[in-house]
Amino acid sequence: MLFAYVPSGTTLEQIAIETGEVPAAAVWIDLVNPTLPEDRKVETLVGVAIPTREEMQEIEISSRLYVESGARYMTATLMCQSDSPQPKTTPVTFILAGGRLITVRYDEPKPFVIARNRLAKHCPATVSGESVMIDIMDAVIDRTADILERIAVEIDTVSHNVFERGRSRSPKFYNVILQTIGRKGDLTSRCARASSRSAACSCSSPTRPRACAGPRTRRRRSSRCTATCSRSPTTRRSCPTA
Repeated sequence: MLFAYVPSGTTLEQIAIETGEVPAAAVWIDLVNPTLPEDRKVETLVGVAIPTREEMQEIEISSRLYVESGARYMTATLMCQSDSPQPKTTPVTFILAGGRLITVRYDEPKPFVIARNRLAKHCPATVSGESVMIDIMDAVIDRTADILERIAVEIDTVSHNVFERGRSRSPKFYNVILQTIGRKGDLTSRCARASSRSAACSCSSPTRPRACAGPRTRRRRSSRCTATCSRSPTTRRSCPTA
């Protein structure tokens, strides 16, 4: 699916693009499980390459942050389905080009729903791709904090049940306790991995000059910086293009 978000007064209006072209006034273009024609449509409008799903799953930070054709790319790992018995992480690519934000994703992380609802109620008159990206990342931070807080409360409840005196418990009860601890441990570790990868990316956020130097090699549809990148947020160096 392809969604375009166009400023409308003090709100950001969502438009589903099934046929026709993407509005030129769109400040945010959201590609969800995009088809090849949808990729091509956005590439034609913005003039930059849309990464494939395989490229988004790259592990190296140097492959998750790069500049190409004047556009800045960042792929972050976000939590998804954290309220379900099977939480998982999913890669999301953010592209800043020509004042627009393009997001490419293959799942529905909760922060996108939160940011979308907020902007549908109110957005500044000076809304831009950069400001929308900041709103989404703020929602990511808030959502991660909520998940960790919920885990802490649930672990406290488990601890109380385990150490409560004066009551006998069946083996089945303790099996449930162990399963609960295992699930919360898995969710915590996923949050930690997602946060560490996103933090590494944010140190060289596309809204800042990226610290990198070295040769660039050509891959399937886009260039990648293969050098080891310095991710200090205080470092201001440029990354040469091919």
